[in-house]
Amino acid sequence: MKKASLVGFLTLVGVSSVFAQAVTITTGNNTGPGQGIIDLIKLIQTLIGYAGPILLSGAVLAFFYGLLMFIWKGRESEDKRKGSMAFMGYALLAIFVMVALWGIVSFIGSTLGISNPTSVNTIALPITPKVY
Repeated sequence: MKKASLVGFLTLVGVSSVFAQAVTITTGNNTGPGQGIIDLIKLIQTLIGYAGPILLSGAVLAFFYGLLMFIWKGRESEDKRKGSMAFMGYALLAIFVMVALWGIVSFIGSTLGISNPTSVNTIALPITPKVY
């Protein structure tokens, strides 16, 4: 029971930290009617934007976990070896499906002319031009 409550608490802390980060990212002035709904939609978009890479990295970690179990416990019995190989297969299938959907959505978006709203902020280096 203690272990389950600890896992529940850590999950709650992790989820609440994602919500706290998402709240600070979305900005709005809430001056007109319907701005609260727009901010809510922006919050949901931000959470979905965070969910994709987190799920993909979780699938990669699951694959490597299955690989470790295959190496460590595969020597013990054939059943454990088959189980860890099936686990790795499901992890690879999950990775393939996520990347394929990501590519399909990107292809459809570029075909329809919908741009990706996420951009990476880069640091501009101050360069002074030399006059000769």
